[in-house]
Amino acid sequence: MENGASLADIRREATLKANCDTYGIEYIVPTTNETESERTTRHRQLQLLIRSKRRLETQAQHSPEKRRRVKEYNAVTRRGLRANLSPEEQANERRNNTISRQQQRANLSPE
Repeated sequence: MENGASLADIRREATLKANCDTYGIEYIVPTTNETESERTTRHRQLQLLIRSKRRLETQAQHSPEKRRRVKEYNAVTRRGLRANLSPEEQANERRNNTISRQQQRANLSPE
């Protein structure tokens, strides 16, 4: 870090490094003369990786019953969201889903 780094910046870096070590993520070392936007991007990438790893570990710890309840809850939530869409939004959703399924099938078919 540069000489003008605040205590909060130093703590943030230390926390990110510790979390990377904890979850087995390769820590991205700050470069010399790193700009504010580069540092923000680097922090964001590391935070997303850490969050993803935490989520995967949490899901792996769920019992089969807990997984089933979470899956049902998510399905009910999606149904509720779909019910609140306007007819135009529903048609757009269906169109997007159809296109997505067609693309997935095209990617799976051996040619």
